[in-house]
Amino acid sequence: MTLAQRVRDYRYSKGWGPDELANRAAISRTALYQIESGKTELPRAGTLRRIALALEVSMESLLGHTEGPAGHDASCAASVPSARKGRGDAEWIPGEGGPLAVPPSRAMSIVEAADPSRFAVEAAPPLSQMHDLKVAPRERELAWKLHELLTSPFGEGMARIIEETYRLLPHARSSI
Repeated sequence: MTLAQRVRDYRYSKGWGPDELANRAAISRTALYQIESGKTELPRAGTLRRIALALEVSMESLLGHTEGPAGHDASCAASVPSARKGRGDAEWIPGEGGPLAVPPSRAMSIVEAADPSRFAVEAAPPLSQMHDLKVAPRERELAWKLHELLTSPFGEGMARIIEETYRLLPHARSSI
């Protein structure tokens, strides 16, 4: 079953029209049409997350990695809060504003199996090492606060704000 069929089936199982789902997922009616018609085969992760949250299904179910809406997901859609309590790594539902990622136990195996040159994770230098850098105290403080924000539950939103704001800078600054 395709993503388009799954989204449509989940929507039908809720008794919603396309406008209702688009409204609840905070996406445009056109975007939903593109997904449900199969014209957009690989929507953005944020769009998929909003659709999954609106439909109260896991990302794995929406992407077809578990049983479809005729199976266990449709039957437990009404009891999502209780389903979340007993949910393990096998199935997960992304939280509002949370990162779109696989559970940690599988994330490491995916990264370890990948080409190591593609994925490099750098830890932020400890605050004690940041004193050695030749930067103003205010800049050091802001860098620390930025690091804390980016690693918090607000990280995704903060990164988006920073990226959009950075694009507003004149192109002469982009050589930094």
